[in-house]
Amino acid sequence: ITVKQGDSVTVTNTDTTIHQLASDPHPVHTGYTPLNVGIISRGKSVTVRFSKKGSFGYHDHLSPSITGKIVVE
Repeated sequence: ITVKQGDSVTVTNTDTTIHQLASDPHPVHTGYTPLNVGIISRGKSVTVRFSKKGSFGYHDHLSPSITGKIVVE
């Protein structure tokens, strides 16, 4: 996904299990710390605001093979 600097992204867990959103790299999560929102329970949402430009990888800390990237222009 690509967004503008200052935009927010909302992540909603529509799965049947919990997930833990975290910034790359796994397991230290130092790439973009606002992405380290913790557990997202089934049916819950979290919103992250992107205040700086860059390319920010993220993953599910509980299942690190689930990954993505947000590009902020």
